[in-house]
Amino acid sequence: MSNEPEFDTPLGHKKFAAAAFNHAWDLIELKTRTDDDVRQMLDAAHASSWHWRHRDDATAQNRSIADWQLSRVHALAGNGAMALDYGNLSLVTADETGLAFYIGYAYEAIARANWVLGNLDDARTALAAAEEQIALVVSVDEVALLRPDLDNIATKIGA
Repeated sequence: MSNEPEFDTPLGHKKFAAAAFNHAWDLIELKTRTDDDVRQMLDAAHASSWHWRHRDDATAQNRSIADWQLSRVHALAGNGAMALDYGNLSLVTADETGLAFYIGYAYEAIARANWVLGNLDDARTALAAAEEQIALVVSVDEVALLRPDLDNIATKIGA
């Protein structure tokens, strides 16, 4: 008989989802990344998503954010096809939220993935859809988060 306390799995999912998300985010924000940073960034984003999907309190909003982060890290790693797959998943879950901010970010992910793939027409189409969504966002704070990412993609694709 063990004296160890029983592991609280729901609490573990909650803590690990947040910790892995934040670790991936720290690596996303680096100006330059080593190969090891890229591996850790991918691992952390996938771990975060897995833990979110096992939380009892996960919402479409949470899943959309997890899929968006997976799209971003794959785009940064140069994995355009995976970035596009996760961008499309993010759009499906963002649509469930009905919130323009999350839908706009899903389209941003799709635009970025298409840029990585060299599909500039598709990237411009997705960027235009993101611009339509940002026009519907009422929160100044949310616009302040999304606008720089849309401008960054616009610069990359010459839009």
